[in-house]
Amino acid sequence: MTLDSVRTIFKTQAEKPPTRWQKGFITIYLGVALTGIIAETVYFIRYHHLAPFFLWVGIPYLLLGLWFIRDLTNERACARLMLSDLDNGGKDLAWVYIERTTGAYESTALHYRFTNRRHGSLITNDQTASNLLAFFARSYSQLSTGYTPELEKLFRRSPVSLKTNPIRNSAQKHTVIQSDNASNGW
Repeated sequence: MTLDSVRTIFKTQAEKPPTRWQKGFITIYLGVALTGIIAETVYFIRYHHLAPFFLWVGIPYLLLGLWFIRDLTNERACARLMLSDLDNGGKDLAWVYIERTTGAYESTALHYRFTNRRHGSLITNDQTASNLLAFFARSYSQLSTGYTPELEKLFRRSPVSLKTNPIRNSAQKHTVIQSDNASNGW
């Protein structure tokens, strides 16, 4: 991969509008939250006491909707950080690794983490993820690559240490989503 092709990938990620599916989830989460909060307000005005059921529905859905919006915003912001970092020689990029998820569903993600503790991911195919990891390993010598639990601990403790003493390997994180677990059914 070339710098231009990598820039194109992250520029697409940074400018990508929410999908129809994502907009639907946001609408459902915030719609249920609004309905619960309005129902609670109406109930309180009419009966002069709280109905916990409406709050138990409204508040969690409001928080889920806000978390979902925050997650979408973070992915785009991290892609813009990556574009900026590609222009600055990778000075803020600390660690890059691939995660393969198998089981109930399968996916491949390239995770990238910065020295300011921000982190994003790019869901892609196996070949593109491998090519991107190879590009970063080849282009930035002060970058930690690959996944180990020790790298995860080091990143939590001090992301800058992953640049000052880079650990480089090609190990991937493997996550198995069990299909027989009811909580993974949706």
